[in-house]
Amino acid sequence: MKVKKALCVIMAAVMLFALTACKSGGVEVKELTVTLNGVTVSAPFTVEKLGSDYSVKFDPDIKIGELFYKDQNLASLVTFDENTTENDYRKKNIKTLNGRKNVSVNGITYGSSKSDVKNAIGSPTETEKIKGGLWTESWLYLKGGKAKGERYLLIMFDKNDKVSNLEVDLELL
Repeated sequence: MKVKKALCVIMAAVMLFALTACKSGGVEVKELTVTLNGVTVSAPFTVEKLGSDYSVKFDPDIKIGELFYKDQNLASLVTFDENTTENDYRKKNIKTLNGRKNVSVNGITYGSSKSDVKNAIGSPTETEKIKGGLWTESWLYLKGGKAKGERYLLIMFDKNDKVSNLEVDLELL
C-alpha cells in the first residue's frame, strides 16, 4: 500500500511538472518591469497617473494617442481601453504602450543588443525576419509562451541588431 501511495505522489509530481512546462511552452518567462520616461508602469495605468506634466493627443480615426511631457513629444504611442465610459483620455486605462527612447522593459531600451534582451527578458516565443524598412527582425513574446497566444511584448531590431522599438500590452502583463 505504501508503494502504491508513493507511486501516486511521484506520478502527480511528474504530471504537475509536465503541465507547468506545457503551460509556458518551454520558454522561460521573466517578470517584466516597464518604465515610461523613468516612471514604472503597470496596469491599470493612465496618463493622469504620470502627473500633470504629461498630456496625450488622441487621434480618434486611428485610435492612437501620442504622449507628451511638458508639451514635448515623447515619441511614445498609446492605445486605450475603449470599453469604458470615461471620455477624458488622461483618465482612460492605457492598453498598449509603444515607444523608442522613453520606454524600457527590464532595462531594455532603444539601442540594446539581442543578447541584452535575452538576458533581461528571455528568449522570444516567435521571431520574424523583415525585409526592407527600418526594422530587420521582430521578436514576439506571447502569453503562456505559446504560438498564436496573445502578444504582451514586441521588440523590433534594426540592421545593427539593436532594439529600435518596443511595444508592451499592459493588460496582458
